[in-house]
Amino acid sequence: MDRRIRHARRHARLAFGDLDGDGAPDLVLSTFRGRVLVYSNGWKDTRRLTLRLVGRQPHNREAIGAVATLLSGGLRQTRQVRAGSSYLSCSSKDLYFGLGASAEADSIEIRWPDGTRQRREHVPAGLVVWRQAEGAP
Repeated sequence: MDRRIRHARRHARLAFGDLDGDGAPDLVLSTFRGRVLVYSNGWKDTRRLTLRLVGRQPHNREAIGAVATLLSGGLRQTRQVRAGSSYLSCSSKDLYFGLGASAEADSIEIRWPDGTRQRREHVPAGLVVWRQAEGAP
């Protein structure tokens, strides 16, 4: 393990997001009175899905509080869109899922912050931008 990560007490802020657009989340770590460190995730497996949710409410376009549940290959993964994840930093609001041996998710269900739900079947790997539908059940 990198010696800079082992001494985490000297670091103040950590954020993650896909900085280079390859679908794998990267890390940004800022040190106390030091430099910013960027750890690029070089994992090249394309069997992953990045979900970017867009809420319909003007005061919550980033869908903070939405919960996504993905089913793939008999396994269930759940992620929640959150704001604020570390001291003085903010990570990407995208949700990252691994698909294992599958090239697609069997299904994804979104529970939006206002309580409405939406579901999609057979969602291919890659970046999926999902906008909350008007009048969703």
